[in-house]
Order: sequence, then C-alpha cells, then structure tokens
Amino acid sequence: MKLRFFSIFTLSGLLLSSCAVEDIPTCEGVIGAIMESDNTRTSVTDKGIFTWSEGDQIWLETTSGCTVGTLSSGVGTSNAMFSYGGFLGEITGKSVYPYYEEHSISGNKLSVYLPSSYDLETSLENTNAIMYGVKSGNNIRFNHLAGVMRFVFKNAPVGTDSFSLTLDKKINGIFYADLNATLPIVSAENTSVDSEKTVTLNFDPLAEVSDICLYVPLPVGTYNTLGISLKGKHSVKHV
Repeated sequence: MKLRFFSIFTLSGLLLSSCAVEDIPTCEGVIGAIMESDNTRTSVTDKGIFTWSEGDQIWLETTSGCTVGTLSSGVGTSNAMFSYGGFLGEITGKSVYPYYEEHSISGNKLSVYLPSSYDLETSLENTNAIMYGVKSGNNIRFNHLAGVMRFVFKNAPVGTDSFSLTLDKKINGIFYADLNATLPIVSAENTSVDSEKTVTLNFDPLAEVSDICLYVPLPVGTYNTLGISLKGKHSVKHV
C-alpha cells in the first residue's frame, strides 16, 4: 500500500449567468467553469493533476437558499459547463463543491457538510475534494477547504466494492470555516462519537483483479492513528 497526501491548491473560476428576479422563479441557466491552472481540478492523476469528473455538482447560494449546478459538458478538461434549473431569488456568487444541501452560509461563517460515505459507482478517480468559491469579476474563484488522502491498492480482488478509513478525529459531519480568512479551511476536531471518525467509499464491484486508487477528502489536521478496510463480496482486508 502506498499512502500519499495532496496539499491545498487554488481553483478558479466559474462564469455566472442568471436571469434571476427576486421572488420570481428564474429560468433555467448554465454556469461556465473556467480553470486557470492544470493543477486544480476534481479528479486527479498520479502526477497530481485534477480534472472535472462526470456527474460533478456544485452548491450555489441564492438569496432564497441554494440551488444545484450539474456538470453538463467538459468532463476531463479545464473548461466545463454546469446547468441549473429554476429557483427563487438570485445567485449570490458563493459556491461549494461538491453539492450537499446541508451546506449553508451565515454572515462570515461557512457550514460545510462532509458525508460519512460516498457512492462512486465507477468513478474511482473522483476526489470529491471540498472547495469554496466566491465571485471575482465575472468568475467564481475556488479554493480547497481541506486535503485529500490517496490510497493505492495492488491486485484488489474481484468483487471488491467498498473502502473504509478510520482516524482518531472527526472526519464526517458539519464543519465550519471562517470566510474572513485569506484562505478558509475546515479543520479536524476531537470527537467521542466513533461514527464521526470513519468515512466509507462505495463503488461498483470490481469485475477483475485490478490496481485501484482511492481518494478520501479530509479536514486539515494532525491524525495520530489510521485504520483501513477494503471489502468485497468474497474478501475483507483490514490494515
């Protein structure tokens, strides 16, 4: 097993377009995703290069709550389009990737939801790296709020369909970031609730023996213990 950490990068920009009118449902629209650097995307290669992934969604704050933007074109590239349906109010220009309805903003405090499990299906390369974006000019500029831990497994057996990571800090649930900070981050917290210390990745069962890479988004912090489990229909491997 090879273990490697990815650091925090800068991701830019999303070009906003909206036909919103306050308290009147908007028409459908699209958001153009324009990335300035080849090192700042949502899937990642062995060289640390991130790209947009199929099915990516972003949380967009609106004056009445939020709406969701779904990647409609640009998979694997630095230029992508996100589409959204009608909603009440206007887009504020603040955004979080990936989309979860539990995200929220109150004043200068960002509440970010990190789930206890991710359903990757066949997209094992998706990092689900948590990011916050704010409008700058005609774009929304994203910064990573946390890190990503990468795991490489050689010869994973047929039927393998889940991976669990357990650490000694809280790594799922609601976390808070200070939007007054130059680069807002979410930090690992102490917890006595065991279920908050584990994150699970579920994916389609492997059809053949395969080398796989898996990525777990994690709050920034120092972790003292680590436990991993790779599971499948016919085998379970704990480390």
